[in-house]
Amino acid sequence: MNLLENLINLTFAATLSVTGLAFSNGAVVQLGSVTLGEGSDARTMAGTAEIEMNNANVAFINWDNFLQNNGLVVGYLKFDQGTPGGDCYGSGDCWAARWNQKPGGSSNEGYLSGWAKLEIGSNSPEMWVHFKAPTDPNNYNCDSNSIKKDNNYYVCNDSTGKLFGYAWSSGGGSNSVGDNPALGWLDFSQAGINFPAAPAPPPPVPAPLPENTNLNTNLNGNVNADTNTNGTGQNSLNQYCYIYLDSNAKNKTICANSGSANFQAVTSGLDIQAYHWDCSGENSPTATCPFSGYGQKMPQLNLTLTDGSFFSCQAESTVLLTDETKCSLKASSLNTNDNLNPLSIFKDDTVRADVTGQCIDGLNVNWTVKGLNRIPINNSSIKATPQTGAASGIIEASVTAKDGRLINCGKVNVTIKQKVNWGE
Repeated sequence: MNLLENLINLTFAATLSVTGLAFSNGAVVQLGSVTLGEGSDARTMAGTAEIEMNNANVAFINWDNFLQNNGLVVGYLKFDQGTPGGDCYGSGDCWAARWNQKPGGSSNEGYLSGWAKLEIGSNSPEMWVHFKAPTDPNNYNCDSNSIKKDNNYYVCNDSTGKLFGYAWSSGGGSNSVGDNPALGWLDFSQAGINFPAAPAPPPPVPAPLPENTNLNTNLNGNVNADTNTNGTGQNSLNQYCYIYLDSNAKNKTICANSGSANFQAVTSGLDIQAYHWDCSGENSPTATCPFSGYGQKMPQLNLTLTDGSFFSCQAESTVLLTDETKCSLKASSLNTNDNLNPLSIFKDDTVRADVTGQCIDGLNVNWTVKGLNRIPINNSSIKATPQTGAASGIIEASVTAKDGRLINCGKVNVTIKQKVNWGE
């Protein structure tokens, strides 16, 4: 029996994509082409994952005849392929493999259930992977201590997205562990579901004050709410003022000890007579603000309302003045979009590597490439293809800062694999 382990990243959107690798002591599964469909309580898995094997113990394959090197594609894990015939061996979850939200849990908690098809070689027997639901889907524990390789196995994820547990792979005609032609236990304890970050909430709306309340705000931003009887200056649920960069960016970095940025005021429910920017004399909802001195900066804005009261605005964007150089290196396969490190590619793949960072515009990027043919794109980006006969490669990058220091951007190790197409 082999254990299938390591990384599955499920990015939840209208359609969910699966990326990364899964490993066993004799198999590596490429998960980059697997997706999860739309849904809320249940999402069906679809796509095909390539399986590489390195002398794994699979009964019907004579490894001596065709597997002389590591890293050969010998089979596939296929999702959305239906189910085993009949009643799915009486499993009770007779459907294609899917992710299910845990009843009563957080929106991120869930478990896998159903079936996926396993194919190894060109004449393999019928084999299936069973994602068995917890015995009680409403009441189960999801951690490494609660799930065993026994009749109560299942695969689940906690509220952080981390997966735990096991699935079982077996041949349709096998009657015991001994005659099982498949991979046996599939271990997902090193896998994880990457839920997207929640969208940023809209700017907060100030709570309404009682009727006939006048907002008396001085230019220092101190607010005094005084009830009056003439009904002027009434606050409402939609009264607010926020300051943003006019580029719609959240923040801006200026790589110097002085510079400027353009801001805009976004308001609602206010009868404005005048704008008072602390960084500019412009009586306008927009202003160009100069800054000097390293550090984080933000403008202040107060409004004069038509009733003579004042209203203080809240800054939602900041400007950072700095001379610190930072950089990072990221490489991905243009064929599979995988961007792991180490990066695993086939000999006919192309890699793209990019250097990004803070205060690197105009600086020279130094590239070191081994085992790959370097194809320049621009100063901060290259493409690379495997050299003939190479089994591995390295991509490294650094940036020469203005003071001459070399800033290390990182290193990506590349594994170059062979591919076998059945029937050739």
